[in-house]
Amino acid sequence: MQALKYNSVIISFLLLCMPLVNAQQALRNEQTKPAAVRVLIQHATEDIQFTVNAPLYLYSNDVKIALVKKNNIISMHAASRSFELTIQGKTFTANSFTFQPVSALDPLKYGGKEYSGSLRFVRTNTDIEVIDILPLEEYVKGVLAAELGKSDKPEMNAALQASAICVRTYTLKKLNNTKQEFDIEAGTQHQMFNGISRYPLINAAVESTHGQIITFNNELATVFYHSCCGGVTESVENAFTTAPIPYLVAVKDGDPAYCASSPVYSWKEEYTEREFLKLLKEGGLIQPRYDERIIAVEAEDRYPSGRIRNLVVRFSDGNITVVESGAFRTTFKRKNSAGILRSSAVTVTFDKNQDDGARIIFEGRGNGHGVGLCQWGSFGMSQKGSTAQEIIEHYFPGTSIGKQHD
Repeated sequence: MQALKYNSVIISFLLLCMPLVNAQQALRNEQTKPAAVRVLIQHATEDIQFTVNAPLYLYSNDVKIALVKKNNIISMHAASRSFELTIQGKTFTANSFTFQPVSALDPLKYGGKEYSGSLRFVRTNTDIEVIDILPLEEYVKGVLAAELGKSDKPEMNAALQASAICVRTYTLKKLNNTKQEFDIEAGTQHQMFNGISRYPLINAAVESTHGQIITFNNELATVFYHSCCGGVTESVENAFTTAPIPYLVAVKDGDPAYCASSPVYSWKEEYTEREFLKLLKEGGLIQPRYDERIIAVEAEDRYPSGRIRNLVVRFSDGNITVVESGAFRTTFKRKNSAGILRSSAVTVTFDKNQDDGARIIFEGRGNGHGVGLCQWGSFGMSQKGSTAQEIIEHYFPGTSIGKQHD
């Protein structure tokens, strides 16, 4: 980390005019308003340094200590027993630091992205967790922008509204996790999130469904969504380790499928025998030095949706390896990106009539786990004139749209 030049930064420290308890409570009130979301946007394993883009209030352990002016450079270092923040050679030590924009019109920029609300930096051992704390509705806008990208077609409005309701419901299920500093992570493990949405149609869709949620028996529903179901969604117990849920069941996605326009509605992956063996070894399914020839690859069992339950690989020495559904997509990665396989809805062809060994061909449909709302399917339904409520009722049969109570 480069040393800071004293004349390159300006900082104005504020003498607090309120008692310590009131200062702490003021920040807590701001960050714990009903339906505020704490989003982990980064887990940094190295020191952090960034330049302030607009005036910010700096809090140390929830106590306001400074007004940081534009173009100040912030440096942070986490050690096993300390967390230090440095500005213009002045170092502060605390368990956490929080930055809050002076004006909501000048949101904080960090890592090339704009964020609503405030950013909290928390030490976890020698790492730093960066958490955006923002209103639920602003978070929903940001998720839709990251998940769906720019949408400038009014005929997609019902799909955007349905997705907003789905994202809001999913998020509320994740709130108030008191065991961690954050409620939800930005990324594929939870929901994509890149900060503030600048897409007018997305923002309007969120605002027009303000507070709307999916309910079942008057309780907040458990919801999932994915990119493209490939024609049939999946029952939740077949995709995740969970008990059956009456409204998370396999649903036929129209005839023809509503998601048929998706670029990943159908796809193909082809592996040489050597490539296939390598993936099995990397997945820990066969020993690293095992080099017997493959004599057959077949789907031994499928779920009613058509997705593979068990894939059987037979070898020339009589051994058999079974790849279960939970490991299928992570074992057989895409060749062009090394990402997990798009879907387990595949047909399997074993072509042994090759001079350089067999070929294993997966011809698949869809992208994602297949549970709940199909995003491409919702686009197709919206284009055909379906409402957001009809889309929700199609993918979550037996549910209703209710209203969140702050």
